[in-house]
Amino acid sequence: MAEDLTSRKGCSGLLNLGLSVVVLLGIVWMITQKDFSFSDFTKRFGKISSGSSEQVLLTVPLIGDQKMPQTDVLVVKTNKDESDRKNAENKYEIQIDYKSVANKTTAWEQVLASQYKDGHQQVKCIYDKEQVYIIIKDYVYALNRKKGNKVWTLRLRDQVPTECTNCVSVIQRKLMVLTADRILHSINTLNGNILKKNRLETPKAEGIGFYNIKNKIVLTDQLEDKPNVSASVIVINPITLLPLRFFTPTAHRKLDSGKVYKVDMPLAFDNIGSHIYMMPEGTHVQCWDVENGKKNWDKLLPSRVLLPDKMKDLKFVEHQTSMYVQGTAGSSNIILKLDLLDGAMKPLVSEVDYDLRPLMGHRNQLFVLSQKKRGNQRSDVWALNNKNGFITWRYNLRNHSLYDPSTKKGNLYCVFYKNSLLVIQHLEEDKQILVEKLNPANGRLIKKAVIDVKGDKWNQVSATEHQVYFSMDEVYRLDLKTGEIAALDY
Repeated sequence: MAEDLTSRKGCSGLLNLGLSVVVLLGIVWMITQKDFSFSDFTKRFGKISSGSSEQVLLTVPLIGDQKMPQTDVLVVKTNKDESDRKNAENKYEIQIDYKSVANKTTAWEQVLASQYKDGHQQVKCIYDKEQVYIIIKDYVYALNRKKGNKVWTLRLRDQVPTECTNCVSVIQRKLMVLTADRILHSINTLNGNILKKNRLETPKAEGIGFYNIKNKIVLTDQLEDKPNVSASVIVINPITLLPLRFFTPTAHRKLDSGKVYKVDMPLAFDNIGSHIYMMPEGTHVQCWDVENGKKNWDKLLPSRVLLPDKMKDLKFVEHQTSMYVQGTAGSSNIILKLDLLDGAMKPLVSEVDYDLRPLMGHRNQLFVLSQKKRGNQRSDVWALNNKNGFITWRYNLRNHSLYDPSTKKGNLYCVFYKNSLLVIQHLEEDKQILVEKLNPANGRLIKKAVIDVKGDKWNQVSATEHQVYFSMDEVYRLDLKTGEIAALDY
């Protein structure tokens, strides 16, 4: 009996010794690797040994050369639990990591402490060649891109609206910020000094920001803050913040004369930024030349056709020389095809029981998200002939909510890459991301990829020419060329 016990102890000791040697050799191997980082090792070990306690708020690809297949990435994250966000000074911490694609490591980390409990819900980020700018409500932080040290901090008189996706931009080396009190700020990027301010006339405009069109600021505002004054599209000099020109929509019909158009009226720019298309009241479309402020044409919509009358509801895509806009015709939902050159328009497709939303175009096709509104819930991608509206193929989806960058809600995302249509879905019940690569000619499945993910939703989706990043409890990167998706682990 004693011999058996001694034998077992000996075997156990040899087994433990063997395991220790394997672990030690593994650690020695990792340490001797050229790109080894101890901080990265401890982070990865922590992820293995415990569940994720963090959530990624933003993933910002720092695009330099569009030809590069991958880019450096800025990751903004925080602890899930509110109590874990507090530091010794009772402030709420938000962490910024700079992920370097060159050596596959985290180049630097920076922690910003905010007095706001909900500050993590209102983070915005933008960058230039030298710095990254983090906006948390009414605070602006400039961080050095190479080292991550804080260059300057500025507190504004009001916060940047949470729902506004285009209230911050860098134009001609100036940081432009539009705050909730409708004051446009020009900030010196070198030291954080406010150079100029422009107090807009319209006191309230929820979610309405400005556009960077050929290094000029373009926005909608009233020329006077009076109830009977229509909003105009105004082109502003980014150096002086003074208006260069403005154009006010006019009524197409006599019975519409005297209508007052709001700052949230629908409008769209063409891809080259040379023309603006205004859709006041959703009853007609006007084309204006951005450079000289002249109206090229004004067209009334076809009989019974209406477009959305608010900017947030406008859904459109530009393809070739046409714009495809979601609208209605009586009880039917339609896609309106609008010729950008002469304003000719016609309903491309009309459906009674389906909600139709244009996604993107390719050659002679328009891809549309179709959502059934009557009977069973069903969502499909339809491929339409962009000349006659015939449905060439359908592809059934498991999810129904298209990702919206303004609300950051949705579990469905579509992107076209070269000769493939990629449909990405977050399968919440399965805790997976499903990537389906389709042949655009016939809708057949070319390739499918699935990955288990951590997190309940997409906190943000951001795309470059070659990659798509999904921010959850971790960052997941989709390579558009291969169709493969994986966690960003450095």
